[in-house]
This record gives sequence, C-alpha cells and structure tokens, in this order.
Amino acid sequence: MTEVHAELRAALEAGPTPGPWQTYEKRVFFGREGGFCLHDCPQPSENAAYIAAANPEAIRALLAERDALREALWVATEHNALHFGESHNTVIQGRAALAQEQGGRDVTD
Repeated sequence: MTEVHAELRAALEAGPTPGPWQTYEKRVFFGREGGFCLHDCPQPSENAAYIAAANPEAIRALLAERDALREALWVATEHNALHFGESHNTVIQGRAALAQEQGGRDVTD
C-alpha cells in the first residue's frame, strides 16, 4: 500500500462527515451537518465540486476497486507463473506492477 492509500484509509477511519455531499456555487454541503464555503481560492465553484465528488463514500469505493484489481492482478500473475513459467512476459509485467507499489518489497500485500 502506498503512503497515499494509507493516508486515505486513515482519514476514512477517523470518521469524516457522512454524505450525501453536494455543492451550490462555491459552497459544499454534507449530510445534515452543514457545510462550508470556499472564498479565497481560485475557481471556488470548481474546487467545491471536486471536494464534494471526493466524498468519503467515493474514496471508499475507489479504494475497494483498487484492492480488488490488485488482488485480480496477483491471481492472474500467479496463474500465469504456474502455467507459463516465471520468465513469461505477463508474469514479469505483473510482478513489476505489484512490486512498484510496494517499493520493491514482497508483493503479497
């Protein structure tokens, strides 16, 4: 897991305000808790839309999809290693992709 993934997971575990998150012009509203307004930043409406789109549920869904895809890559790489050998191009590429995120460490996560 990269540092970015770890930071996102820690932020989710901290219990951010649940959604739905919505925008109106340069304001972001979340759940029934209230919201905030972006004043002194460039493109406040666009930034508000981005912040609302990157809500806790969206981040959870992206991390879950990332984990599932990583697991599928690991399974496919192991399958190909078993059937085609360690020197097969798909095995080399799969192991390289898995190791890249690990900083060269064990790819079993």
